[in-house]
Amino acid sequence: MIRTNLPGTATSAEETVAIKLTYVRDAGARVDASATGGDVPQGQMVAVSTCVPPDLDQSHAVTSTSTCNSDGTGCTGGSITCPLPLQTTQLPNPDVTASDPPVGMPEMPAPPGSMPDGSGN
Repeated sequence: MIRTNLPGTATSAEETVAIKLTYVRDAGARVDASATGGDVPQGQMVAVSTCVPPDLDQSHAVTSTSTCNSDGTGCTGGSITCPLPLQTTQLPNPDVTASDPPVGMPEMPAPPGSMPDGSGN
């Protein structure tokens, strides 16, 4: 998560940008990003997705940009086709306080009731 003024926006107002990266061996990488605030109208987000092949050669990357409702629905704009394990868009939640684990991540284990003291107790 970063606050920055994105190039090409109307003013110097800073947008909040969240990025989610997915890497799958032998398939490549996918990056999904969302920008809100700043020059992005209230209730909307700008979404950008990029897929890169397994060799990570940027010259073969494909990118799409779309405008969505702030909850990620109603997107209009480009779309891309990525390798099968990377086809699902995972727009990051622009709320810095939100829990936003990757799809398929196992649940976090419960914390222990007490810490061992090193003597077997």
